[in-house]
Amino acid sequence: MPERQTPWHNGEYSNSWYSYGWIAARKLKAEIHIIAQGGIALQNGTGWFLAPQYLGMEDVWDKVHYNPQLGAVTDWDFHKYIPHVVIVAIGQNDNNPKDYMKADIEGEKAQLWRLTYKTWIQKIREKYPKALIILSTTILEHNGNWDASIGRVCRELKDDKIVHFLYSKRCGDSWSHTYHGGRANGR
Repeated sequence: MPERQTPWHNGEYSNSWYSYGWIAARKLKAEIHIIAQGGIALQNGTGWFLAPQYLGMEDVWDKVHYNPQLGAVTDWDFHKYIPHVVIVAIGQNDNNPKDYMKADIEGEKAQLWRLTYKTWIQKIREKYPKALIILSTTILEHNGNWDASIGRVCRELKDDKIVHFLYSKRCGDSWSHTYHGGRANGR
């Protein structure tokens, strides 16, 4: 598909055409079904999405329509589409309002996050028992303890078809990105 011009409108930062998933699907000529929400974290009460309630993926991952401000919440029918690969990229927005993973990877909040994450991945596995599940954070700036926690959960799951993916240029505390014409460029 041809590159599209950057749409300069109120949704330019939430246009999923430029998301990693859509870019990868176009490059691989793959079908994609995606649930993504800018600013969403794993747990309710954190992240940036739907402030001040801060709705998390733990409550929206199995929905088609999940924002109660936009209408009735409706469930996703997991029998309508069975993926070969599921990519779970989360951990970027979970550091708001406090980066507890950076502060103490063994702390109570970090342990609860890993338990919630593990439970969520197990629910995804129940829905898609044959899929390869790839666990990752996003490519934007985040503390390495998020990657370490995801890796720990991956090892605890002991499932050969659940893998942890780390980007070759891990986006550590000093990494930044810029947005130019539909491409994210890291330095």
